[in-house]
Amino acid sequence: MNRSNERAISVTLKSIRLPRFLDHPQQHLDLEHMPEDSSPPSGPSGSSPKSDVSRRLFLQTIGISAATVAAERQAANADAVMKPGGATIIGPMPARTSLQVNGRQLDFIAEPATTLLEALRERCDITGPKEVCDRAACGGCTVLLDERPVASCMMLALDATDRKITTVEGIGTIDAPDPLQEAMAEFDAMQCGFCTPGVVTSAKALLVRNPRPTLHEIRAALSGNLCRCGAYPNIFNAVLVASGQDPVAEPTDRGRTTSGGHA
Repeated sequence: MNRSNERAISVTLKSIRLPRFLDHPQQHLDLEHMPEDSSPPSGPSGSSPKSDVSRRLFLQTIGISAATVAAERQAANADAVMKPGGATIIGPMPARTSLQVNGRQLDFIAEPATTLLEALRERCDITGPKEVCDRAACGGCTVLLDERPVASCMMLALDATDRKITTVEGIGTIDAPDPLQEAMAEFDAMQCGFCTPGVVTSAKALLVRNPRPTLHEIRAALSGNLCRCGAYPNIFNAVLVASGQDPVAEPTDRGRTTSGGHA
């Protein structure tokens, strides 16, 4: 919670008559046995007697606080829009969005909470990036954003507007494949193929920034891409060959002991 929200709640609570549980937060609050309403008559001296907190008063207090916070946020957003160069407020309704994907501008309408992966697959009909874990842990949804690999499942589509987006479809074609894709096919660096689009885009980003990476650098760059079929040796050799280097006999740690030798 930011400071503006804390101030709004503080002002709201000060402006209403607080029940005792808010004055004493450590007091146990049993909502199940809380009376529906507590409006006992005033005592002989005119002072209100002590009474338990009602559920109605509790809900009214929380509701007023939430409404005040929402109103303050809307006012702040309105002020930001009115200022020169202020932020553009989008939502909560679906909004028109435009993405630059593989050299094409794609326009569509989507909710502000739509991720880049959802937008690509469901709005733009670009199905190369795969939804596997949906938590940026497998690399199946990897795309290039301004030549850098990102997990599209963890990025909002609105945050990718005016950025250069490249998917596996934009790296090469069937008639003119990229050398990396040719090497992947040559070394049979895939089995089910579900991880392949993410692997290719991550490896392509590596080769763009480092045309001749070492085996260690290749393994580090692809460490976020999981291959459940275990095709890592062929994947690493394919990247080596695509960078103009020779393949190696054993590019992984398979069979290697802790001392560095082989079992």
